[in-house]
Amino acid sequence: IGVLEPAVKAKLLRFEARIELAVNKDIARVKQLAAKAKEISPSNDDEKLASLILYHEKGPKEALETLSRCNDEDINSSNFRAALLMETENLKAAQELLDDLIAQEKADAETFRLKAICSFYQKNLEEARLHIQKAMKKKPRWEHLRFTAAVFYYYSALSPAAIPYDYNYLPQFPSPVDWMLIKRDGTSSKWL
Repeated sequence: IGVLEPAVKAKLLRFEARIELAVNKDIARVKQLAAKAKEISPSNDDEKLASLILYHEKGPKEALETLSRCNDEDINSSNFRAALLMETENLKAAQELLDDLIAQEKADAETFRLKAICSFYQKNLEEARLHIQKAMKKKPRWEHLRFTAAVFYYYSALSPAAIPYDYNYLPQFPSPVDWMLIKRDGTSSKWL
């Protein structure tokens, strides 16, 4: 086996850092891996990883500022930016970014999932369902999509009075509601 090129080594270190962050949440170790990757072969991916680290350390606002310094934005970075914009309650900017990605045909399943969540935040459950269905066509077995779809389908069977639109996030587990707040028409019942 030959020696890996520096750019490949750095890419593997960044990948390891992302896994370490997702699994162990060991920020110190993640920073070490990121610094080593940057030392071996600097890349625009260093800013993307730095923004991810900042998100876990300080929150979405600081992560968004760092991500804004990236010159080369791929679909994952764009989706991350849209999610950060939603977390900082800048729904209009998130909506515009997601609409641009869809119009440019760069959207992936996560783009449509985020668009669905953004629509939900804007109290448009019908549009949220439409976008989550588009996402499901792209990645039908992806667990996050299936969960998000289930939440929207559940809310589709409820009276608007029972839907927690006042939240600034998608509820992790929808709460059961009184039977009187469940719609009884055929279309709504199919969502259950």
